[in-house]
Amino acid sequence: MTRYTISLVLFYSILSSSWGQKGFSNKYATNGRSTFFDQILWIGGDTLVVYGLGFSQDTSLDTQGLFLSKIDTNGNVLDTHIYFDSLGGDYTIASPVSIVKLKDGSGYAILAQYFSRQSGVLLILDNNAAIKSISDFEDTTTFIGFYHRIIEDENCFYIAGEKQKKNYQKDLFVIRTDKKGNKLWEKSYGLSNREDYFGSFIIMDKNKFVIGSGTGSLMGTPLQQVKFTTKLFAIDSLGNIKWAWESPLSNNEGGVTGLYRSTDNYWCYTSGKGEYNAEKNTLFVQPKFIKRDSNFNIVFEKNIGILNSFYNRFYYSSPLSNNDWFATGSVLKDKKTLAGWMYRLNSTGDSLWSRMDTAQASGPIAGENYLISATELPSGSIVACGYSVRLDVGKYWGWLIKVDQNGCIDTLSCTPVSSTQVEKLAGRLKLYPNPAQALVHFADEDQIVWDKIEVVDAAGQVLSTLIKPTGNEIDLSSLGPGAYFIRFLKSDKYVVKPVIKP
Repeated sequence: MTRYTISLVLFYSILSSSWGQKGFSNKYATNGRSTFFDQILWIGGDTLVVYGLGFSQDTSLDTQGLFLSKIDTNGNVLDTHIYFDSLGGDYTIASPVSIVKLKDGSGYAILAQYFSRQSGVLLILDNNAAIKSISDFEDTTTFIGFYHRIIEDENCFYIAGEKQKKNYQKDLFVIRTDKKGNKLWEKSYGLSNREDYFGSFIIMDKNKFVIGSGTGSLMGTPLQQVKFTTKLFAIDSLGNIKWAWESPLSNNEGGVTGLYRSTDNYWCYTSGKGEYNAEKNTLFVQPKFIKRDSNFNIVFEKNIGILNSFYNRFYYSSPLSNNDWFATGSVLKDKKTLAGWMYRLNSTGDSLWSRMDTAQASGPIAGENYLISATELPSGSIVACGYSVRLDVGKYWGWLIKVDQNGCIDTLSCTPVSSTQVEKLAGRLKLYPNPAQALVHFADEDQIVWDKIEVVDAAGQVLSTLIKPTGNEIDLSSLGPGAYFIRFLKSDKYVVKPVIKP
């Protein structure tokens, strides 16, 4: 069944900006109303496309629509198209990978679903963002569908996500359509005694697609008894399973984000470690990077940050052009503020830099900032998108932040938190204990006499400095809980080691 969609052309007001710099951090509103940014693409030249949610300029209408906005790489809005359901329904999207630029250059395919309706929707747009076709995928056997990922193949689209059945249990699904959006087949995947959660969907060749997912305990299980697994499986072009692998039942990792096959044929993805917190009766999450070999043995896993919140997580991760690894998400910066998070490491697991940012002041009560997706420019700069929330005024702003390859917005005042190891200096330098409550000690078997030691936060700010240190300890007692970096400098070279203060 096909529904009609109303399309309007709107323009954004930019509420804050920093021009004349290498990067920027801007928040945006659609005629002063709430706006969400969920995915960003670089489409060539100096043009980006941002996909998300917005509202009508008519404040008497509360209908939520889809939008597609072109923005240049300096953050200037070029145009915006917003689409509303003619039946008055609200659109919603749930994934940072729900839009593709068509391979023939003719336009875009965007994926969404209707709020509180059993239908997903596929829109095919031309390069001017005019609708060429719109297809509904109604399923009255389910309570709601979450349409997360779209892949374009030679003569078809593959759509993947999860559906909540009438008994409220979630299963995975894959739909194949033709290029006009007509459904060719649909397959469901899941276990009757587990909840299934979609994570990633990648194409290996014309007859092999790999799905990254996770499973969890059924709804109603006491939180302290909840266990997770990570699951990878491959299907052919007809949806038949070719192979499957699943991690042991535990809280060490659960789910897959940003699955890809590295150039050295390792499986790489981000996941999360869970831990039940009895005081708050909730699950705390610690994101992690994982690399596995072709037999799914761990090559390395790297836990990031600390276990102090449910909201510490990566929503998006991807390899960069030089094979580094990049992720965006959210992190609890303090008791009042949830910050947007960017993290970069190299292919062997060394942290290169990390930064936590907010789009605006929190206000009298908590503020929330999320970075949902990102794209890399040919220059090596990265533009991340997301949204910022002021809970005291009940409003959402779209958010773009652009940094260079070292994680800097303003290169004149930026101190990149790099941990690229200088082999001659790195030696066998170790920090202990780590995590550390107050004093952290360092041991260097090469006995290098360091010119300076700096304590640096995740945004690159130098918090304290030791000149020509004579001891082997660094005092962290004045710092709040969080992730920090200790930078050891000798002449014009340096080594950086991460440290956690719980």
